[in-house]
Amino acid sequence: MLTTSDFIVLASDDGTAGNPKNQYAWTTSKLDYTSNPANYDPAIDIMKGPLWPYYKNEKIYRCPADHSLVKDASGISHPRVRTISMNFFLGGFAGGYGGWGAPVSSMNLYFKTTDLSGGLAPGAVKTFLFLDEREDVINWGNFMTDMTGYSPNNPAAFQFNQDLPGMYHNRACGFSFCDGHAEIKKWLDGRTTPPINSSGYPPMVWPVPRDVDVAWLQDRTVRPK
Repeated sequence: MLTTSDFIVLASDDGTAGNPKNQYAWTTSKLDYTSNPANYDPAIDIMKGPLWPYYKNEKIYRCPADHSLVKDASGISHPRVRTISMNFFLGGFAGGYGGWGAPVSSMNLYFKTTDLSGGLAPGAVKTFLFLDEREDVINWGNFMTDMTGYSPNNPAAFQFNQDLPGMYHNRACGFSFCDGHAEIKKWLDGRTTPPINSSGYPPMVWPVPRDVDVAWLQDRTVRPK
């Protein structure tokens, strides 16, 4: 989880060539369904990332229940390299919000483990680090919990935006947290687990008013500035 001086690796790069901060992103891959080797070859990105020296096992990046495949340039099918994504608010896009306005930009970004203590964060035991993301929405290395409706409290405004959590474990999702523990979260609202879209990426925004799963995610993601 750490690089140096208590800094946390970043949730993703910002897509800008030459930005020196991008080297601290835990991954720079942007998964899709193309023949790009980064989709299936861990040597392209995962083995070059800042966490690789600590784990050196590409299998931990992917839930075996994910059966999505991509074809290489010669037409051979391969499983994709990862299902996990990192909490967006742990470093954001190379230290920034990537152009996201409120409510994303009204939330804190955390860069050190010490940032996770106190009232400006849920605390290390309650801040998720990684989760399994659905195969039909996973792209950048980060998972952005949409905080709409969190502050001020308005559950009628809850929504998912681009990212949906995984449901590989009988409508449940695997999470790791910043204190080192892991949980399997069973989703309670059927709108959190719509059928996998096998024909491509689904719509960008899913309104889910009063979805209790969104409230659970928001509570374990970030706090306002």
